[in-house]
Amino acid sequence: MVLKPPPNNGGFSLSIKIKSNWYIILRRPSLKVAFIIYTKLIGASMSERMISDMVDYIQKTPSNNYKAEIIADTLDPFTKKRITSVQVTFPRAILPQLNTHGALARSASSTRAIPTKRYIEDLVANTAEPLVWLLNEPGMQGYTEADSEKASRCKTIWYEARDKMIELAQQLADEGIHKEYVNHLLNPFVLSRVIITATEWDNFFKLRIHEAAQPGFIKLASLIKQAMDSSTPDISDIHAPYLTDEEHAEMIGAVKQCNYVYAFSFLKISAARCARVSYLNHDGNKTTIEQDLNLYKRLIEADPMHASPSEHVAISLTRLNWMKKNYFKESDCRRLRGLVPLRVIAENPETRKIWL
Repeated sequence: MVLKPPPNNGGFSLSIKIKSNWYIILRRPSLKVAFIIYTKLIGASMSERMISDMVDYIQKTPSNNYKAEIIADTLDPFTKKRITSVQVTFPRAILPQLNTHGALARSASSTRAIPTKRYIEDLVANTAEPLVWLLNEPGMQGYTEADSEKASRCKTIWYEARDKMIELAQQLADEGIHKEYVNHLLNPFVLSRVIITATEWDNFFKLRIHEAAQPGFIKLASLIKQAMDSSTPDISDIHAPYLTDEEHAEMIGAVKQCNYVYAFSFLKISAARCARVSYLNHDGNKTTIEQDLNLYKRLIEADPMHASPSEHVAISLTRLNWMKKNYFKESDCRRLRGLVPLRVIAENPETRKIWL
């Protein structure tokens, strides 16, 4: 193994000679995030060191663009499976990558539903921007961070682009064009608000808290893991995000009295709030129970159904098979493990008729 200073950059390159051939394993200039993997013959200890450097740098980079908040965290006392719902905020550019993770149920606040005026106010208050400015090079990923002067110029250009898009969006709005078209112009600069629910997180963390992931996704996944590591799940066989403590207690009381229709009304409320990714309406006001139930009806009881928000609400497989003797199977858990999402119950004509 040979350590050599590369010309004119003040960093170093690390080379390993294998069978008379030189393979460049790492090129690390003084800028902290730069590295290049040029061989498949990497030892485990070397790889781990590089991962630690890259991930640690991104995790420590401050940004107001990224947030993760536990909305509901539940441990099923029967199956011992933990199900967690996390509300996250991040630049919308990351959303397509998040949507590739099939083990995660995801619902995002809709650009089609948010008034343009509020959309603009939100993005001016907190504009989405790159977490780090990486220089262009071959391949899909940059590894070298721009110096502070270049990064400052790039940020100025980015905000000039934002202001121009706000101007053009406002012109379309003044022409009376619907917000679903107007808001698309602003998407590179807005933050997405998403609720994510899952029982299986390991593969997500393995892929996204990794030096090969996009820097912003490293930041997001790290915040989710930190939030989950700091959370103590409630012991319950029903998982219902966005219910208040009082609503949750009333729902559990109804289950104990076998008043399942009333209990399931709270699950409908939970699903509606998951659709909004909030306790609030898009105008920022708290919803009423009637509004929540009406939204559930418009989405999940519609033909065709818009049922994805009901994937965040779940009941223990064991509990359901007490309520309807041995009716449900492990396959009914779908992307979850040990719990059945409300969507399965809503899609089944028999269980829908009994409980919904």
